[in-house]
This record gives sequence, C-alpha cells and structure tokens, in this order.
Amino acid sequence: AAILEQRLARLEDACAELERVLREHPGHPSALRWLADLYERAGEPQKSLPLLERLFAGATEELEYITLGVRRVRALLGAGQIKKAQQSVKDLYTRTPAVIAVAEARLEVARASQDPTELGSALEALARVSVEEPRLRSEMLVESAQAPPRRRFEG
Repeated sequence: AAILEQRLARLEDACAELERVLREHPGHPSALRWLADLYERAGEPQKSLPLLERLFAGATEELEYITLGVRRVRALLGAGQIKKAQQSVKDLYTRTPAVIAVAEARLEVARASQDPTELGSALEALARVSVEEPRLRSEMLVESAQAPPRRRFEG
C-alpha cells in the first residue's frame, strides 16, 4: 500500500489494499491509521470517521487521545455531523483545556455551528493558550469581545 500511495500516487489502489488487510485483520492499528489518513487526504471524512472512532475508542495514551480526538472532531465536521462534533469537542476540551489543537478544534466547531456565544468563548479560550504573537492573540480577544454575551463553556 505504501508503494502504491507514496511512489505511484495510486491512492485508490492503496485504499483497496488497506481495506483488504482490514478484512483479514479487522483490528490492525497501523492499517486503521493509514487508511483513515488516506481517506482524510482524499477528502472523504465520512469514510475516515468509522476508522477514527475505532482508534479513538482504543486510545490509551494522552497524546494519542488528543490527536485522534481532534481528527475525529474534524471528520465529524467534514461529514456534516455538527451536533456530534460539538459533543466530542466538549468532551475533549473538558479533559484537555490547555491543549492548543483542542482549542483550535473547538473554534472550528463553533464557527461551523454558527453559535456566536460559543464562538466568543472558543476564541477567548484559544487566545489564552495560543503561542501566537501578542498581536494575533489580541485580535482573537477583540473578536471574542464582539460576540454577544455568553455563558461559560461548561465541562
């Protein structure tokens, strides 16, 4: 599958090969990860989502939990499952509020849901943990202040 995808740019054939591997070995973590990655790069979040769900459910390390969780949230958004993305990012944020990738995913979900209250809170949270230069952080804070009054993101 690696040669098909990386050297010959035959993404569909690489996906088919990994799907075959998963039929023979359904829980093969490398095949699950790689196929999910290929589907994401191909712009097929609805296909990557079940794979990411399986990987996320088995995540045992914190970094793996965060990385797979953020990918899962983005796949949910890409698949149009905004309500599920909102709940998923809320769960992630509750557990890891100081992680930049989680704060960025929270902002993406807030923008997709067009919830001005959550958008303001998400911008404020991202500005708090961001490592961006002060000017960009202050722009986020200004944008968050322009959102309507809001309640805190409860976790």
